Amino acid sequence: MTTSGPGAQPSRIDGTLERIVFSNATTGYAVAHLREHGSGRMVTVVGSISHVGPGSSVVVWGRWVTNPRYGLQFEVTECAHSAPADPQGIERFLASGLVKGIGPRLANKLVERFGARTLQVIEETPELLSQVKGLGRARAERLRESLAGQRSLKEAAVFLATHGIGLGLASRIHRQYRDRTMTIVQTDPYRMVREVTGVGFKTADSIALRVGLALEAPPRIRAAVAHVLDEAVQAGHCFLPRSELVTGTRQLLGLEEGILGEQIDAMAAAGELVVEPDVGAAALPRPAADPGVFLPALCRLETQVARTVARLAGSRPAFSLDKVREALERVERHLGVVYHPLQRQGILQLATGNVLIITGGPGTGKTTLLKGVIEVIRTLGRTFTLAAPTGRAAKRIEESTGYQASTLHRLLRYQPQTHRFLLGRSNPLTVGAIAVDESSMIDLPLFSSLLEAITPGTVLVIVGDVDQLPSIGPGTVLEDLIAAGLPTVRLSHIFRQSQHSWIVDNAHRVNQGLMPVVPSTSQETLGDFYFLERPQPESIASTVVELVTSRIPRRFGFDPLRDIQVLVPMYRGEMGVDNINRLLRERLNRAAPLAGQGDPTLRAGDKVIQQVNDYDRDVFNGDVGVIASVDPETGIATVDFEGRPVVYRREDLAQLQLAYAVSVHKAQGSEYPAVVIPLHTQHWVLLQRNLLYTALTRAKKLAVLVGSRRALRAAVASERVVRRHTRLARRLRQELASG
Repeated sequence: MTTSGPGAQPSRIDGTLERIVFSNATTGYAVAHLREHGSGRMVTVVGSISHVGPGSSVVVWGRWVTNPRYGLQFEVTECAHSAPADPQGIERFLASGLVKGIGPRLANKLVERFGARTLQVIEETPELLSQVKGLGRARAERLRESLAGQRSLKEAAVFLATHGIGLGLASRIHRQYRDRTMTIVQTDPYRMVREVTGVGFKTADSIALRVGLALEAPPRIRAAVAHVLDEAVQAGHCFLPRSELVTGTRQLLGLEEGILGEQIDAMAAAGELVVEPDVGAAALPRPAADPGVFLPALCRLETQVARTVARLAGSRPAFSLDKVREALERVERHLGVVYHPLQRQGILQLATGNVLIITGGPGTGKTTLLKGVIEVIRTLGRTFTLAAPTGRAAKRIEESTGYQASTLHRLLRYQPQTHRFLLGRSNPLTVGAIAVDESSMIDLPLFSSLLEAITPGTVLVIVGDVDQLPSIGPGTVLEDLIAAGLPTVRLSHIFRQSQHSWIVDNAHRVNQGLMPVVPSTSQETLGDFYFLERPQPESIASTVVELVTSRIPRRFGFDPLRDIQVLVPMYRGEMGVDNINRLLRERLNRAAPLAGQGDPTLRAGDKVIQQVNDYDRDVFNGDVGVIASVDPETGIATVDFEGRPVVYRREDLAQLQLAYAVSVHKAQGSEYPAVVIPLHTQHWVLLQRNLLYTALTRAKKLAVLVGSRRALRAAVASERVVRRHTRLARRLRQELASG
């Protein structure tokens, strides 16, 4: 890029922002078209300008540059709003949608009546607006309030833009605090970390230091401690040992351990933290004891879950052994099946208590056993419901059992307005039995909510593969329940229908620490498991692209978008999710880019994955769809989720991410006809057995590994699983022992 253009010196342009071509809400960077006042010429401006919207009158300072691809542009170093002074600018501003209640028609009427005084009239003498037909006193007052709010948003957006906060996030901050935004941002910026999604500690800390907060100020240290614990929770922990918490906070702030310890103690005394003695700390020398530090909510959840599960497990069994055995024989006669001894043993465990756990790998009959348990429960006259953590997992179990299933959130009637479940202790589920599949994905908060809605005497059946990756959220619920000694059926026998599946066989081999076996195939025979050895990252990436776009569709007939999924251990790097997505999109979808938010921008025809639960739209984290259409002017996109269209506004597109390739964690609970898995030593930190095992078990008909044999050996051999800090198993053992 070279400096050129008029004078090539720092200069100023006054104009009206006509259109945003591209905007990144995270960084604030944008590309826009600006119509210069006076000359009327259109200028392409680039830089941190996403805090202003179309129709805004602005002043930009910067310099002219020549982009080798896009030509002459104005590179913005500073951008500020200026009130539109001419009637045309005022009309464009009012018609832009930024002021609620004013559309193009009303904007035209207002400017026709009041001309250059329109904004002044709205703000200072709104009663005069009644001179415009259709505008009563109440509506005029609403317009005045909306315009005042818009000015407040502009003031906050300009200030926040200097800290790298774009318009989307600035709008969320302003929605939270309204006319108090500037006061809160400048006096207590750490509040935003707790109360506004998308604001992290570093952003709030940057603002706090700029407005003069001392490095050792208690509010700063407390916010940092809470941030380190929050980060640990995001990584799946329920607490941190005190030594790890102090180390993490010291690395973040660069302060001495003594002052950090003082603030941790003060937070515990104030009830902001819970400090528990280490397991067995009484038997350790004093310096060796390392207490666990919890956020109070998670400590309460662990305690409540342990008590509720113990109470449920310790209640009188719903069925006697004779009744269960009799019902099982009737089910076998009715269905014409004979259950394997391990499966029979599992069904008979219904007589030992009201909590039953079923675990096992692929092909070991978990679903068959679950269906048998359900049939026996029905035969014994109990009502039941079937659920799973995600929509895709619920659909899978529904298809495999023949019974209706729902997500746990739908079962418990999640209310998006209040972020609470309608069902709970005072309004429980009215069923005799609940079966939950894919339980390895359930985190502690969700499991706690489920237990709150279960009445004593209800039978709870928990099904999952404990060897898969744990939940994204905090805790290792399934593992802890098993470790606490609850009745558990461990299935290990691979049944006949799966014995000829190399996917199943090799998944079990990997789980046992053995290298997978690659069967020999011919041109005439199609296998279901392949390993293509490619030593270099470039050849791995190119092979993955060829497999998805050409070789697999041609040989197996799978659709590249609907049937084939690339599963990648990590996001960054040449073989990360982001780059593989870029390469695949270049081959599969070359449509014009969307003029919307996100980086890279989304296009019509893109395969995308939902990043968060959106209960208003009824789409959930992990749902995969294809963008059916995009309006380049408004940025409104329609996404096809397996035949169901869902509409997204421009500001909501950040919920979506390209999904030609996804992380293995994102794929949990889903199955795909074909799975392609790149492996290389670039992924060294994440080359773990349970991650490879989870990826393989996502494949229904075809699994292809592409990469170096060294990386494959490392993944199979590695048990470098980061143990999550949780005390649920210990609490549950104590509750069971005391009950």
